[in-house]
Amino acid sequence: MMTVERRQLLVNGEPRILISGEVHYFRLPRETWEDRILKLKAAGGTTVASYIPWLCHELPDRSLDLDGHTRPELDLGAFIDLCHRHGLYFIARPGPFIMAEMKNEGIPYRIYTEIPEAVPVGWDGKPAPTKTLDYLAPRFLEAVDGWYEGVMTVLAPRLIQHGGNIIAVQLDNE
Repeated sequence: MMTVERRQLLVNGEPRILISGEVHYFRLPRETWEDRILKLKAAGGTTVASYIPWLCHELPDRSLDLDGHTRPELDLGAFIDLCHRHGLYFIARPGPFIMAEMKNEGIPYRIYTEIPEAVPVGWDGKPAPTKTLDYLAPRFLEAVDGWYEGVMTVLAPRLIQHGGNIIAVQLDNE
């Protein structure tokens, strides 16, 4: 478990200096993952952080590919486990809103049509001129619950308190 005491980060009660680098597994051919992880480690990294884009993992039928059955680079568990095998901590960043130069900020396009009340309106009653969402719209939050439910099945067993390497889960963007 990660805690902060007297301005120190503690992982399982031990002070740690975390040097983190982003490795976006979903953008890399799976066969290059280990090379990137080893390069981060060689540069002094102790931690890998990665966005986990809902947009990439959701299939047209709204099911999720978190194990790489449609595209090998979507095997989130395998990526986190590879980091663990190399002694690196992992910071999971499942959004729902992410930047990372991701189309639609990582949110499935269907949300705009299926949950029109999530599209905010201005004082004039007109919808926002750019694609944006009201992140507190109840049906949007229900959709996010479904995303979190799916992704957390991969993350929860890999949390550090369960013997894994995930030391933090960062919701939303930065």
